[in-house]
Amino acid sequence: MTFVKGHTLKPQLDRPVTVFDLETTGIDPFQDRIVTVGVVRLEPDFSISFAREWRVNPGVPIPAAAANVHGIRDEDVRDAPPLAAIADDLLAPFTDAVPAGFNVLHYDLPLIVRDFERHGIRSHLRDDSPAIDVMQLFHRHRAAGNQPRRLEDAVRLYLNRRHEDAHGALADARATAELLPALIERHDLPTDTAALCDLCISRFVDPYDDDGRLVRRGDDLVLTFGKHRGRSLRELAGEDPGYLRWMLTKDFSDTILDAVRDALEASR
Repeated sequence: MTFVKGHTLKPQLDRPVTVFDLETTGIDPFQDRIVTVGVVRLEPDFSISFAREWRVNPGVPIPAAAANVHGIRDEDVRDAPPLAAIADDLLAPFTDAVPAGFNVLHYDLPLIVRDFERHGIRSHLRDDSPAIDVMQLFHRHRAAGNQPRRLEDAVRLYLNRRHEDAHGALADARATAELLPALIERHDLPTDTAALCDLCISRFVDPYDDDGRLVRRGDDLVLTFGKHRGRSLRELAGEDPGYLRWMLTKDFSDTILDAVRDALEASR
């Protein structure tokens, strides 16, 4: 059994945590596709019980801009399996575990859910699955001005080393797994996974309605649930107004419904 490097915590998590990282065909979590997946499962005592990386044939060309970031080109995945062929092995380490990652709430989680749906893969993962976003925990304490905000910065500041092989899926997942206990220890964060998930949401939440379904982010109102979690009403009014019209047929509060109507009206 391998333990997270530098782990000195005596308290244990109440549940396993499965950290994952994706390298993909682009930056749109609703349209782009997986090229590599790195998965690291942490048991409650912060031991690593599983670590693996898969290359995936995305079924579409990898744009040069994406390849220049992660170094994976079409010829590198030409003979790799499609996502559906590795789905069972990929999902196994998520059993009974809380998903986690670095920017997982806004990128990795919605992207993997979309790609699973695209391939007809049944999964318990959802857009609104509780998840520990280590980036949000990091940003809680590094939010002022131009302070460092990337994974490489977090590794340097909390683990006192350079992050080698940045944008390698398994390397990024391992680094994120190491950061979690380091952040918990330094900032006296809870080891209850539900509380950690709540902290990740509350980091960027300025609730607009009583239920926290909408939050303020600058001048925008942003959804905290569903397939468009993390996207603003203004953005959706331009790109997917049908979703907002669907919301108007549901049992949301008057505060939310009025905000949705205002967004649709402003986009005309």
